[in-house]
Amino acid sequence: MTLPASGATYPGPPAFYDAGQSAAAAWDVWFSMQAGAEHIERLAQHRLERLVAMARERSPFYQALYRDLPADGWRIAQLPVVTKHELMANFDCALSDPELSGEMVHQFLADESRAGQPLLDRYAVWSSSGTTGEPGIFLHDGHALAVYEALEIVRFRRLQSPLALSATMMGRDRYALVGATGGHFAGNATVERIRRLHPWLAQSVRVFSVLDSTAHLVEQLNEYRPTLLATYPTAASLLANEPMPGAAR
Repeated sequence: MTLPASGATYPGPPAFYDAGQSAAAAWDVWFSMQAGAEHIERLAQHRLERLVAMARERSPFYQALYRDLPADGWRIAQLPVVTKHELMANFDCALSDPELSGEMVHQFLADESRAGQPLLDRYAVWSSSGTTGEPGIFLHDGHALAVYEALEIVRFRRLQSPLALSATMMGRDRYALVGATGGHFAGNATVERIRRLHPWLAQSVRVFSVLDSTAHLVEQLNEYRPTLLATYPTAASLLANEPMPGAAR
């Protein structure tokens, strides 16, 4: 791949949500699963090269970081390692959209009521809990979100065809997330985004606080009776050891 000439441009971030984009991502994931490892490796390298080229053009941080990287012929193992601490310390320089700033992102995160809403109508903003000593901040455009959803639907649910995908979307699953609440955490923000985009799913997608007592969590989950439950491994292990409703302890 040849790096773009000076002044070259890449298309801007796509819409925060587009049904056609989501369908295309689901098809891409499903097709790649059938095509095999060689196809996936070629596609991954091609997309990585485009991503690096875009970062070199738009982000001062990555321009400096990749200054010694050859224009082509490199592999992912040759990319310099970037830590979360480095990214957070150079947040403004790492951004690739000139309309964004660290101050703008932090103001958005300070308002918990905006969890699940888009920033500038096109970015999802997530933060980590900071268990390593420093919270991370992550921005995702509409295409990235479509890919995440496609991976979850097609691979997690192990759907075998686009027809099965349609059947799943029309099903009556009840999804429960037991996780961190009260902020822009990935799981919480994702559920709120789904509820805002698809109000008809609001009663079938719920978040339960992992900080609640085990007894209260069990009571709530037994009442809700989810068909799909997502949580952290430690919480899953704890809940799995709880007796079924009506069973003797």
